[in-house]
Amino acid sequence: MKPVFLCLLLLNLLYGLWQLQDRSAERALREAADQPLEDGLPAGSADTEVIPLVPPVREAAAPLCVYFGIFDRAVRAEQLLQRLLALGIQSTVVEREIPGQPHFWVVMDVEGGRREALAQITILQDRDVDSYLITEGPLADDVSFGIFDSEDEAENRLGELEGAGFSARVQRVENMDTEYLVQVDPSARRLVDQALLSRLQMDFPELQQQYQVCAEDIGE
Repeated sequence: MKPVFLCLLLLNLLYGLWQLQDRSAERALREAADQPLEDGLPAGSADTEVIPLVPPVREAAAPLCVYFGIFDRAVRAEQLLQRLLALGIQSTVVEREIPGQPHFWVVMDVEGGRREALAQITILQDRDVDSYLITEGPLADDVSFGIFDSEDEAENRLGELEGAGFSARVQRVENMDTEYLVQVDPSARRLVDQALLSRLQMDFPELQQQYQVCAEDIGE
């Protein structure tokens, strides 16, 4: 009986120790859960800069304006402007530069400056060859044989000069044209409808309507 009693006593002691250890672990977990969050932060975290999350700011969409045009003469744009202003539609005239039709210049390069160019023109005119002194621009002090609207015309003139024994070349000249539009203020856009456009087209057959980003703030 004594061995059995000793075994039971040992089992009771082991069970008691296990329960005590389990209660200690449970109490430690409960204390850790109740601990404030800042107590668990690493040392020095109080000095760390906290950057708040700010949603990105979206840029406001550029306002759209109604444009009436396109006119190749300023006077036509001014006439339409006055019509719109009379109807209480705040507007302004906008000018835009666009690439124009290029020209073709037949020229003779002259070394020696203006005096040499004038001497060359005297020789040309004595032989009944029309020629002119270029007085400004990158071709200043060279000799001109005319400006032509088409490259074919310029090449024909160049061939005549070379046949007469004169050296020349064709210079392409880029040009810019100006077009005119009438810009309606964004605040007056609600006044523009199809009925208004139909009435305006009776007096302005070339009239077109388009929506674009406003070129400038009217009234500034």
